[in-house]
Amino acid sequence: MNGHANINPAEATEHLKSILNVGQAQGESDSVKLKNISNGNMDAAGDGTLLPTQPYQQIDLCSNKESSHVTISATNVDVYSSPLEYGATSSQVLVEDMVDYGWEDKYYNGRLISIHLSGNYLAYVLKPASNKPGYVRLLRTHLDIRHLIKDYRNEVKDISFAHTAAQVLLGSVDARGELLVHKIEDDGSSIKCNLILHIPRSDDWVASDHNRIIWCLYIPEDNDSSEEDFASSLLVVTHNERAEIWNVQTIVKNHGHVKLTIDDVDVGVQVISDHKTAISAATFSPDGTALAIGSVDGGVKFFQVNTLEKDVSPRCLHQWTPHPGKSLSSLYFLDNHKNHRPDIQFWKFAVTGAENNTEIKVWSCETWTCLQTVTIYPNPNDSVMPCLKAEIDLSSKYLFLSDIKRKVLLVLYLEQDPGPSNILVSSVSEYRVPLPVLSLAVANVSFSKLHAAAGLKSSDDEGDCDQLDGLNDLDENQCKYIIKLYWIQTK
Repeated sequence: MNGHANINPAEATEHLKSILNVGQAQGESDSVKLKNISNGNMDAAGDGTLLPTQPYQQIDLCSNKESSHVTISATNVDVYSSPLEYGATSSQVLVEDMVDYGWEDKYYNGRLISIHLSGNYLAYVLKPASNKPGYVRLLRTHLDIRHLIKDYRNEVKDISFAHTAAQVLLGSVDARGELLVHKIEDDGSSIKCNLILHIPRSDDWVASDHNRIIWCLYIPEDNDSSEEDFASSLLVVTHNERAEIWNVQTIVKNHGHVKLTIDDVDVGVQVISDHKTAISAATFSPDGTALAIGSVDGGVKFFQVNTLEKDVSPRCLHQWTPHPGKSLSSLYFLDNHKNHRPDIQFWKFAVTGAENNTEIKVWSCETWTCLQTVTIYPNPNDSVMPCLKAEIDLSSKYLFLSDIKRKVLLVLYLEQDPGPSNILVSSVSEYRVPLPVLSLAVANVSFSKLHAAAGLKSSDDEGDCDQLDGLNDLDENQCKYIIKLYWIQTK
């Protein structure tokens, strides 16, 4: 479904109700089927054999191995973490220290690091000194040039690149909910970073840790470039219980590159005030016509986005509580944003995380039934609860969970039937890393027959520590997936 300003609201409502199955009878879900995963490795394709469903499986992640790869063959899975302290970094993890900077060891609700879909630009947050504003470091990844963004008045809480190759837009939100969008270009020797949108806040806006910025991950349906420009410049910015939908293209077109308050804008923004507790997650449908917002009370609300007139409140079409009585940490719809198939309906499956992502659920959005639950527990010997940050790759096949309490990275492989009629976590892999990872960005997942990644050289910076990482399956008789990550770790 395309279009926003010219869309028929009644048709949009019926279309989205159909997608969300609102008001339809809840049918029984198809029987859950699992493919065989050879040797339990996360990157094995399997032989297509369907295994019978097991009701329960317990997994104890071993600390005496370099890494653990465990096949999952059940709908309810309990995973027990490795001990807090154990040996060196897994040999399957190749690490390059890029910069040396000390981030505070705590849970961050937003992203500290983001990479553009081209892989050419990397941005990460620098924590300000006492009573100083925040900064964002911007790198051109293959040209060794950098830029320091100093336009902030408060600590930066979340950053994200727009999902478009046409231009490079970096959005960010600070502790008081101020929204900034920068347009980034380079000439090969220096980076040009222009502030094209700045939405300051009034003095009654208090600082908070609950601030997010999420762009629409647009999947085009045709060659309509104007529609792509509109949807790919659509974002939602949140501050505590409040959410604002902004379209950067519309604002810049109507007002130019200026500093605006929300009172200055009539078209190009909408406010959502339906939530009673702080917002923790949000995601647009791939065509930009719907928005799902989750909050710490565990509820998710679905809103129709068919106009961006400030005086028109987005309509709530559906409400959902995936983790009753638990705080929602993450929300992902499992659309393939790298290789989309037009014959597959978007928002068909979802993954949600609760209680700092220690409870992961896989969902069918056609029947709103839970297909699988993976619960992660502390190691019995230390009883320190895992505190997990979640990130998913653009293909929606790999869910990464970094434990800020332990020096480990978990990778959950989400496998789909060809239809796809089912999707499940079919394996969990654990890797030891040098230090706990606070935030990560997925650069690329590639298929390779290489036995190991090429050597990586070190580099320094004047005080800024993220990590470049490659995960490799070392079985020389198999092909491998090589996963390239950038991450921020403790010091």
